[in-house]
Amino acid sequence: MIDKRKKVFAFLLAMIMMLTLAPITALAVGIQAGTPTFAVNTATPTIVGFGGMQWSVIGHNGNGVASTSGTLTLLANTTFGNSQFNSSASNVYSGSTLQTAMNTAYGTLSLKEQGLVIGRTLSGGSGNFGSDTYNNNNIAGGDVADARFWPLSVYEVNVLNSTLRTFADHWWLRSPGNNTNIAAFVNNLGGVRDDGFNIGNGIAVRPAFNLNLSSVIFTSAAAGGKSSATVGRGLIIAKATTGAVKFTVSDSTMTLADVTQTGYDPAGTGTVTFNYTGASNGTNRYLSAIVTNNANGTVMHYGKLAEDISASGTATVVLPTGFNPAAHTLSIFVEEINPDRYTDFASPLQTLNLDLTPPTLTAGTVNRMSDTNATVQFNSTKAGTRFYQIDGTAPANAAALVSAGTNSAAMTSGSNTINLTGLTSGQRTIYIASRDPVGNVSNMLTITIPAYIPPPPTYLVTVNNGTGGGSFAEGATVHINANAPPSGEQFKEWVITPTVTFVQGTSTTTPDAEFTMPASNVIATAVFEPIPIGNHLITVTHTGNGVANANVQSAPSGGTITLTSMPDPGNRFVHWEIISGGVTLSDTATMIATFTMPDNAVTVNAVFEEIPDNIVDSSPESFGTWTGSAARTARVDADREGFIQLSLGGNAVGSSNYTVTEGSTIITLHESYIRTLANGTYTFRAEFTDGYAYLNLTVDVPDEGQARPPHSVPQTGVDRNLIIPIIALTLGVLFITGAEIYRRRLRKSGKR
Repeated sequence: MIDKRKKVFAFLLAMIMMLTLAPITALAVGIQAGTPTFAVNTATPTIVGFGGMQWSVIGHNGNGVASTSGTLTLLANTTFGNSQFNSSASNVYSGSTLQTAMNTAYGTLSLKEQGLVIGRTLSGGSGNFGSDTYNNNNIAGGDVADARFWPLSVYEVNVLNSTLRTFADHWWLRSPGNNTNIAAFVNNLGGVRDDGFNIGNGIAVRPAFNLNLSSVIFTSAAAGGKSSATVGRGLIIAKATTGAVKFTVSDSTMTLADVTQTGYDPAGTGTVTFNYTGASNGTNRYLSAIVTNNANGTVMHYGKLAEDISASGTATVVLPTGFNPAAHTLSIFVEEINPDRYTDFASPLQTLNLDLTPPTLTAGTVNRMSDTNATVQFNSTKAGTRFYQIDGTAPANAAALVSAGTNSAAMTSGSNTINLTGLTSGQRTIYIASRDPVGNVSNMLTITIPAYIPPPPTYLVTVNNGTGGGSFAEGATVHINANAPPSGEQFKEWVITPTVTFVQGTSTTTPDAEFTMPASNVIATAVFEPIPIGNHLITVTHTGNGVANANVQSAPSGGTITLTSMPDPGNRFVHWEIISGGVTLSDTATMIATFTMPDNAVTVNAVFEEIPDNIVDSSPESFGTWTGSAARTARVDADREGFIQLSLGGNAVGSSNYTVTEGSTIITLHESYIRTLANGTYTFRAEFTDGYAYLNLTVDVPDEGQARPPHSVPQTGVDRNLIIPIIALTLGVLFITGAEIYRRRLRKSGKR
């Protein structure tokens, strides 16, 4: 008995495991764009649901039975009751009892379905069967115009597939029989009796009609075609229809004026929120959506978004996996979904134009003004709302930072600046992310805010008989210039206490001089002396930022005089100007020039100008991301000959840390230098004689001791969909193994 129970349990467990391991078929709905490929006038024709009944396709687009371009000829599969051909002694169709029965059958359609039926003219003038005037496609008597439902003629029924002629009862044709009291019919075995049947007999009414296909939007299953797409289920996979079909037709009385995206949640379910206006509402009205393939127009997904809708409102739709705005179109429409085998109606489709592109943020400049204050500049490709966090645990990703909603403010497209107050001393870290108006979330910036370095103390420079005094920090460059000497005198020297170090090629003997500020106050006095007899005074001035001097202060006629100029950093020498004296320089465009001293005084001016504050390349190829090895290269569309230096944070990067080559201008950062930088984003400035360009470098070296980044799941090779079956299989094996061990123990103990 115990063994039998074990076998039953093992069998049941095996069945459970088989069911668990069985693949699950994805939910799908039978719907396709336009009309299907029809099986026309065959033994197994396409069946169409219309007016609550089933109809066989016997003609299409001019082929088959009684069809014209753009129409479908349908023949009833079931009777609309029995009727006499005529209650009076005449086989004339116009005004007959059969015509009334056809009109009554047509009247069972809704007004909207009636609007899809195309009327035709039934030509008259046929004599009785067997007469010289007999025409097997015409009716007896006059023409009948705009016939909506009509019986087939003898000619048409002979074109009809023989299988379709067989019916549950005899059924009337519209052609006359062999005398006035006789009309043609088809017997229940499918035999065509053109000699006829007495018009007073009651046999089946089997109408045919022409359906206008020009307004068909979709085809779906005639029964339950859209039932699997319940409201709230979202968009489900669409597949081609099989079996009996019905149509969804565009209805000019149904409207949907406009749809506009207002939100998008890419980090969650991929939900798009949109507003709609001008929607037709009423019984059986739904707000629905389809996704179509732009390449071939096929319907890929379909879903009902809402029912009992108002004329305007807000709705949501979850984008299906793999949706690509460049390859797919999401359309919204209002539809009236009617019962099985009744036509559905819809408003024109409205394309929901989607913005699924997130803003891209790039780091700009950082300025630490004090321990508590700083400004952080960044750039965005789109407007929206920005968020930031100072220090703390790094947000898992941009979406997490945006979701937290910390420090939100409006963001413009282009440059944005965050003014920070209340910082604590030392280096800080700021995390920045943004969201555009429809919910697309940007990347996250991680920017280091350097520690505040207080400005050095300043010392006083006092200049006697000259200009250039003021307060300067240790190491600053101080520019002093002697006043014009008194009449008959010339500059002799500077007397400076304490001793200073001169720069830019100047010295105590140059009236235009620069020195490095020491860590003490400085007094500089210009000393003058008489001009030697026979000499003429040489005066050198300058315009702009730099120094300019002659090798002597005066000279006799005929001597060679050397002029020297040196621009300050950020400036460049332009040319020499002769103010007075009538001399000719060896070259006015070089920083060092000579002239021959005339027999008179000479005044020369050196012209300097600032290097233009001009972006020479607004979109250079930046250094990109460094992950731990190799040099990084950037390219600037600017003349290599004009390159001056590379700077970071306002400080020059040592030229030994990079190389510059031609090809526009190619700058390569050495790996040894990059290794000195912590993880983060850095903005370098490449300076040229005619401007500059910004180059970004992101250092992102994984720390082996760090936890995995959020949402980074190791790829184990196990399909999540197989987890439950694997668990079930494991339990099954353990159960069977346990049962076998238990059985052996019972046998060993002698129990059964």
